[in-house]
Amino acid sequence: TEVPSITLLATETTMATLTPTVLLSRTPTLIVPTPTETPRSDSFKIPPNWIVYHNSDISKSEIHVVKMDGTGDRIILGGIGAVDCLAWSPDGEWIAFVTRPTYGVSPQIYLIRPDGSDKRRLTYLDGGKFAISWAPDNRSIVFQQRIHSRLSALYVYEFDIPRIRQLTDATNYMTDMRDTAPIYSPLGDSIAFVEISNGASSTFTSRLMTIDTDGGSRMQFMETSLHVYNTIDWSPDGKQIAFPGARSYKHCHNLYLFDIDAEEITPFVIDDYYHVWQPKWSPDGDWVSYIKASCDNNTVKFGSAQIYLKSIDTGEEIQTRVSLPNTSIQSDFDISPWEALKENGEYIITEL
Repeated sequence: TEVPSITLLATETTMATLTPTVLLSRTPTLIVPTPTETPRSDSFKIPPNWIVYHNSDISKSEIHVVKMDGTGDRIILGGIGAVDCLAWSPDGEWIAFVTRPTYGVSPQIYLIRPDGSDKRRLTYLDGGKFAISWAPDNRSIVFQQRIHSRLSALYVYEFDIPRIRQLTDATNYMTDMRDTAPIYSPLGDSIAFVEISNGASSTFTSRLMTIDTDGGSRMQFMETSLHVYNTIDWSPDGKQIAFPGARSYKHCHNLYLFDIDAEEITPFVIDDYYHVWQPKWSPDGDWVSYIKASCDNNTVKFGSAQIYLKSIDTGEEIQTRVSLPNTSIQSDFDISPWEALKENGEYIITEL
């Protein structure tokens, strides 16, 4: 299938033209829309993309791929330990994931084809690894690496050389600094991430940051008292970032959108009965997918959760037919960058 192109609506405020100065701390405006009855749209259907997810319990541990309508579920890798993250490459050729080579050993990054073939190990570093993101050109991966029980930094794996280089430095033990949730920009020229600190005053702070891919021009997008969870995602047009947020790490999270140009935060998925995390923007930018698990009195009932979609245009939310068995706080999934081939469709093969 043809890989869809990503078009960034370039303006003078896009990442490529930001000046390399650290912005002053600022709290963006929280826009609370007036509740209205959202009309249902017959045009918003479950798309035919594929989903990769992890299933782990006492008797089995597996990576699956399945269509969003729940059909075609198959195991591509079994007999592994817990998986902390999954990331489908932009060209659809690879799935990156993190698991332990053997019990008691630090988790490492691996690659595997969507059909389960050609498994490869990429890293040999001590410490946990989380939140993988592919560069749009498939030439590198950025990931979070734990360097201390309370600290973590961002690293980049470059395929061409190959090599691993450290992108950010987190060395302040007093502020409990963590750089987490990295995501490449649609142009691939910068990386957004969350900087979390819990200072001496016990005031929790989350900052949405950006940094050039060479480690320069580290800047702040926003600062918020919301506890930002461990995943964010950048819209294909580069204008918005989706993130899970809560009043504290003890509360269940909702989903918010941050408008980069307007510096505004807008609630996107607000539901007191659910914990919402792992937002994934669709390749065309029309909808956002995410995981929802029941939340009772700020207690998340991890177990079997469901993947949902919400339309950007209509605000309509639909439930896919894909559930995540044995869900935990580390549960992750990703969507394919292309749609499944439709039966009886007519196609032109441009490359073999």
